[in-house]
Amino acid sequence: MAEPVPVQAVVFDLGNVFVQWDRDLLYRSVIADPAERRRFLDEVLTIDVNLRLDAGERFDEVLSEVAAAYPDEHDLIWMFKTRWAESLGNVDTAMVDLLAALRGSVPVYALTNFSAETFPLARQRFDWLGWFDDCVVSGVEGLTKPDPAIYELVTSRFGLDPDRVWFTDDSVPNIDGARRAGWMAEVFTDAASAVRQLAALSLDLGSLGSAD
Repeated sequence: MAEPVPVQAVVFDLGNVFVQWDRDLLYRSVIADPAERRRFLDEVLTIDVNLRLDAGERFDEVLSEVAAAYPDEHDLIWMFKTRWAESLGNVDTAMVDLLAALRGSVPVYALTNFSAETFPLARQRFDWLGWFDDCVVSGVEGLTKPDPAIYELVTSRFGLDPDRVWFTDDSVPNIDGARRAGWMAEVFTDAASAVRQLAALSLDLGSLGSAD
């Protein structure tokens, strides 16, 4: 049997891998009716609005545009800036344990679609974000997954061979993009699966690597 390809670096997505993120977590507290909340998120504060923020556009500019189109929902729209932190949910402590186990044995990076304005808020809230060797944030770079350029940016910035990068993300399109870039990429399901996948590549995970 062939030996596993030596891993040069491990790259993790953040949202819904390390920490739950969902616009619904914020708006369920202010729009009680599920159907009305779904209408608002599907038709007004759409996922495309969030993608624009992740790509580097500013909250004030984007939300002003949306509020002008939906003046009756002005206050709800601006809550996405003023109360954005409420869209963050629980941290997956098993993933934080995995990150801790990897530190010092292999470079570990984050590759995340995240607004440049809100990522500092996450850094203040989660000290484990400082455990990564570096974080590549879409809103800072002006590129979002699964644009091929963002995977190329990671490998060129950190001097990595694409076929020696292991990556996990909860988004199938983002994983497909990473695979097209030559990365070893796995759709994230849970921490236990990530541990098994990394252990199979002969990475030192300490006690985690010996878990059933």
